[in-house]
Amino acid sequence: MVDKVEIGRHIREYNSGPAEALSCQKFNLLHKGGPCTKVDGVGREDGKKWSIKNTAIHLKDRSQKTFFHIQMKGSGKGAGYHGVLCHIHEHLFKRED
Repeated sequence: MVDKVEIGRHIREYNSGPAEALSCQKFNLLHKGGPCTKVDGVGREDGKKWSIKNTAIHLKDRSQKTFFHIQMKGSGKGAGYHGVLCHIHEHLFKRED
């Protein structure tokens, strides 16, 4: 059986470490981040603080299960727009009364 909590921990660890460091490198930022920081990188030339986000809004039921979420998705290099993913979770339709 898959341990969702453990998988989530690994994903957050990766996103706040190697993935965030790659984004900082790509945009010439000094990587400062981690899982508990608000500043992920600092501009090497101007000193501005950056926060790298994967924007998502989760709607949860009373048991704190996500039943719907909206997430901003990049549309590729050079694109002047972003797509939006709307995801309805399957368990929304498998409710016990």
